[in-house]
Amino acid sequence: MKIAVVLSAALFAMRSIEALYCGNPAEPELIDNGFFLSPNSSIGLKAGYQGDFVFNQRLKATNGVHCVVDDFSSRMNQGVLRLNVFDRIEAFGSVGAVSAYTSFRPDRDGMRREFQTRDELTWGAGGQVLLFMWSNFDLGCSGSYQYSDLPIRWDAINGETFSTHAKMKYWQWQIAGLISYRAEMFIPYCGISYSVAEAVFRHVNADMLLGHRQFKMKTRDRVGCALGCSLTPSTVIDLNVEVRLFSEEALTIAGNVKF
Repeated sequence: MKIAVVLSAALFAMRSIEALYCGNPAEPELIDNGFFLSPNSSIGLKAGYQGDFVFNQRLKATNGVHCVVDDFSSRMNQGVLRLNVFDRIEAFGSVGAVSAYTSFRPDRDGMRREFQTRDELTWGAGGQVLLFMWSNFDLGCSGSYQYSDLPIRWDAINGETFSTHAKMKYWQWQIAGLISYRAEMFIPYCGISYSVAEAVFRHVNADMLLGHRQFKMKTRDRVGCALGCSLTPSTVIDLNVEVRLFSEEALTIAGNVKF
């Protein structure tokens, strides 16, 4: 019955899926054992995968271009390395590849502009703290930062495509508070996040008729909600699915193996 409720809630959220991956607040304690380190060790090491798929981040254009951004989506695949301390604190770093697409219509003329980036290097860092445990409930917080500097593959105005040497620098930071519930090997969770993101477009060609070679996009809605569920099929592996709402529409699939 508990599992059915969790799955129903996840399906409801995915109908309108919406900052950076928050993660399960119980993550520092989810995996009991490792392949090499003793279960009683105060320090542990995890390696994992994190796939982030943002369907629409809520941004607005500023600094020369003024409008609400119609679409800002991205696809990011990363490897993640986590350092666990006392099963309560985790610090992590990530590296991988990301690509992004955006479209908007400036207030000045209403013509649609589009920018598609290449796949390029991205990196991130952050940490999680398990603050409180009571019965089957866990309360924790997380913080993270992500950065990338992406060359634009092509841009377009009203469907007419141009080659370009433009670039987009993107960064985002986030903090979140979350609560989870242990239902056997399923650990559903939810939480509130506060995030700030900014994308700076540089060396934009005159073909785009913006009147500026540089402009910015920044966060329109900073407060979001995360809903996810972790699965622990063994004592050395965990899997996680998370959807995020309000500040952006996003889905993350992640997994970790403890050494």
